[in-house]
Amino acid sequence: MAPSGEADNELSTYRLKARVREASSLAPVTNHELLARLDADSACWVVHDEELIRSAVSLLVVRDGHPSVAPVLLDLAKRRRGTDAESVFVRNGVVTVLGSAFVGGKGTIDPRRSFVASFDEADVRLETSKGARRAVVAGRAELMGMDLTAAINSALERSGVAIANQSKVARRAAKKAGLPGGAPINIEGAVALPDGATLLGLRYPVAVTGNPLMLRVEGDVASGLAAVEGAEVIEAKVMADPGQPAGIRDLAFVEGRVHMITAASEMSMMAGGVGRPATLHVSVAPDGTGPTIHRTFEPRSRIEGLARPTTTGGDGDGWWYVVDDRKAIVVLGDTPA
Repeated sequence: MAPSGEADNELSTYRLKARVREASSLAPVTNHELLARLDADSACWVVHDEELIRSAVSLLVVRDGHPSVAPVLLDLAKRRRGTDAESVFVRNGVVTVLGSAFVGGKGTIDPRRSFVASFDEADVRLETSKGARRAVVAGRAELMGMDLTAAINSALERSGVAIANQSKVARRAAKKAGLPGGAPINIEGAVALPDGATLLGLRYPVAVTGNPLMLRVEGDVASGLAAVEGAEVIEAKVMADPGQPAGIRDLAFVEGRVHMITAASEMSMMAGGVGRPATLHVSVAPDGTGPTIHRTFEPRSRIEGLARPTTTGGDGDGWWYVVDDRKAIVVLGDTPA
């Protein structure tokens, strides 16, 4: 992307107007035929956290250094009223979107936020509607209700990993959901690994050390909840402070490293007396060790997602980030050399 004249942390900033906003995760478009049909130098899938499933995805496209956004309509065989898309990843050309499975505005775990949706990049159709370009694709979606939250709680309990103290709100939400002694779950990152496993990144809960937690799932998250129950829980040892606990906002996997955005965990869910850490782009080995800090942002910068997009010439060499913003899709991008 070309510079816009606005820079933050050596990044160019773009405010893109679109009907759907509040971007929450990024994943590179991997299908080169689709990139060609988009006439794009590079592109990413972006998801939005307050939309229903059918309109929760957009395409972020760069042509000749200029970014734009096109909405994606997921044509679902069955109407699914899931919401709060927080993660997107691509495996073998299949795009998967996950809901957060988190707490709603009434302080209870919201079953509509627990869903998985997917579609094939190769099936995306481009069309013009009212003078604007959009994409349409047949998709599949399943609501998982409390089952995913219960499965992750089982994995946490089986692992023996100690989690940080919870607030009364968090304990009450878990109890109402039939999980006494458990915890609400906020999934804000997911990524496919080359060996076929899936990593889920949690913004909440976090380890008692203040470090964020990942779950390595062997199998399909949608239909294999037994695999989620048996997932390996991995502490991402990013040198967080128990007094400033950090949760995961998004995940990416590049050149053998798990890249993530870490930021403040869910403050209303944490016991009192904790503060906000800086927001980081950090990477670790797949086992959670060997942290490397790539960028540091202000604690309240609201960075939500990251990706290193594929380009028409191969792997990209710069990072894109999206910011949680209710008025626009805000993208930060490395300026190419």
